[in-house]
Amino acid sequence: MGPRLVQLTAEHVREIRAVARDHFGWYSIALAQALQFELMLSQKDVIGEWVPVSEPGDSDIVWRDQKWLRGLRWSNIDNSLILRHVAGSSGRPIEVDLRTAPMILEEFRVYGQAMRSIIGTRAPIVINDVTGMPWSTGEFRRKWRIVAKKAGVPDIVKNRDSVPAGTIVGGPDRARISQRGTLARINHSLRTLRR
Repeated sequence: MGPRLVQLTAEHVREIRAVARDHFGWYSIALAQALQFELMLSQKDVIGEWVPVSEPGDSDIVWRDQKWLRGLRWSNIDNSLILRHVAGSSGRPIEVDLRTAPMILEEFRVYGQAMRSIIGTRAPIVINDVTGMPWSTGEFRRKWRIVAKKAGVPDIVKNRDSVPAGTIVGGPDRARISQRGTLARINHSLRTLRR
């Protein structure tokens, strides 16, 4: 199976964010969508994932026999709104000035002055609006589809289409992302250019 040729557009993202907030009151889905789209991060990099406690990796968020790993935390953002995160299974470090990400800034405005007190904490950035815990992958995907359908996004467009296949850095509707080159990332870039 080749790469998906479908892409979530900036207009789709604006509609999804508006419907998530204004119709459903799911502010976390609006924020997650802005983070995924503008930072070109996968759903897992933004909302994290619940894995069995026995799996490798340390976490201070544990519920029953599961622990939460990999998602964005407020401690990834400094007071200058620079986000630093290790993304993807390749572990690529990214650094983003969130002041170049207007959709994310719009979602942050929901937090008002309270945001200053949560930046730097170890709390997850995106939490389920009902449970107050990080989202499970399945529940987030299900709710995202409900929002996308209400927003008029075609069923063929998936949440994973927030990140265009083969994309390395931001475009006109994306934040400016700097990455430290790894040998694997450079090789991938060269293969992409040769096509």
